[in-house]
Amino acid sequence: MSTVLGVIGDIHARWGLLDQVLDALAQGPKLDGVLLVGDFACAGRGHQQTQSRRVDYLLSVDRALKMVAGLGVDVAYVPGNHDHPDLSFMGNLDGKCSDVGGLMIAGIGGAGPDRMGFCYEWDEDEIRARPQHAADVLLSHCPPAGTDFDRLPSGLHVGSQAVLERVKSMHGVAAFGHIHEAHGVGQIGDCLCINPGGLGPPMAHPRVGWIEGTDSVMLKDLRNGTETRAERQQGR
Repeated sequence: MSTVLGVIGDIHARWGLLDQVLDALAQGPKLDGVLLVGDFACAGRGHQQTQSRRVDYLLSVDRALKMVAGLGVDVAYVPGNHDHPDLSFMGNLDGKCSDVGGLMIAGIGGAGPDRMGFCYEWDEDEIRARPQHAADVLLSHCPPAGTDFDRLPSGLHVGSQAVLERVKSMHGVAAFGHIHEAHGVGQIGDCLCINPGGLGPPMAHPRVGWIEGTDSVMLKDLRNGTETRAERQQGR
């Protein structure tokens, strides 16, 4: 039977919505692990990053990870642009590659290329310079540029060209976050893709995803029960 990984979008300390997501994961297919795309809470911009705020923020990250760990499976994550890049909680795959439930997961934390003053932002060439791990799944907070996964309601695309290059080089699955409104599933080249959307504003909508091996991804809307699935299409 294929490995099954749950996928949780940007949490932003919305504990009630996270509870709904965790209930859905507990009641769904038997899990081998859970992936989180980052943005656990908001660490603040520039002058907002006081010691008191850092403590509150780290407590929120710890709370989120402990809630997810209650599912009793391995948990892996990347920090988002609202997170500190140096999170030391177990499971941080930023810049690394590790086995989760039998699949090799490679991580890219933070977001770019736009700079908005949040904690973890980068330029495209910084991502291009990172080693490219041989992985079954890419776990990236930032989505690929010019796709269904980085489009704002205005139609503007705000993702990363460097992430797009990684996705196009893969035969596997990629999971993203960051753009809450660009939730969905699909395929880019030979890579299946999923953005589970965000639990925080502007969407604040409970959705949850599943990666089923490397040939199927599924997203469920927990308000109306709608499920959308993408299965690998050969020759694309």
